[in-house]
Amino acid sequence: MMLPLTLMQLLLAYLSMDGDRPVSYEYIIQTWQKDMDEYRNYRFEHKQKTLEAGDVSNSISEKKRLIDMHNRNISACETEINSLKRTMKDELKNNNRLHTVQNQNFHSCYSEIEKLRSEINVLARKEIASEGVWSKVKAGLVNAGNLIIRQEKERQMDKLYHRLVEILIENNLHLCDSFKNEIYTKKDEVEEIKKFLDKETDELNQSLSSLREVMSKRLQVEKNMSTFEKKYYGLPTLDFHTPALERERANEFF
Repeated sequence: MMLPLTLMQLLLAYLSMDGDRPVSYEYIIQTWQKDMDEYRNYRFEHKQKTLEAGDVSNSISEKKRLIDMHNRNISACETEINSLKRTMKDELKNNNRLHTVQNQNFHSCYSEIEKLRSEINVLARKEIASEGVWSKVKAGLVNAGNLIIRQEKERQMDKLYHRLVEILIENNLHLCDSFKNEIYTKKDEVEEIKKFLDKETDELNQSLSSLREVMSKRLQVEKNMSTFEKKYYGLPTLDFHTPALERERANEFF
């Protein structure tokens, strides 16, 4: 039902050009064929851009999945590295031969630890024992103050032991070798994953740029299609799967 209406539109447009000229259906047929060929091309291009956008979108989803996987793997490796460092720190705390390590940074850090340890022992010996209510109150206040100071110094010591671990790893000193080698392996693994992560991130950015370009072109095609659809009422409902369909239908009326 739509095809006769579109042809009537062409006929009216033709007649309005010059009322004195004889009616020529050839003009209508040629105009119809030209517009339909152009519209069909836009339909085909729109379909291609839609498929292309779908492919790029799938690629983007895959890249995001891989990036998420790489980030999870990096996080897992870093968690293992931190766990190994805590184990090394505990071993260093129980090692009584740290003073023999031949490294200036390590030795300086260990000296600070020994200084804090001595200050903590002095505070521990200053704890007051007392009898009587008021004496106990006074002793409790003094001991509480000393406890706070001791706890702060113990936290400082813990940070310095952590620093010892870092110095040990950075300089490959011969302590806690098994844990240290595991950390080196995990660090190498992280660096390899980061290379893949950088590659996938670059490709993701390229795909996002491509998708924006494809969508922009598809939008322009849609605008071009809309121009014809406004010109011919009901045009989007016609079947364009058969290349010569429009010509066959048009010729049936002439």
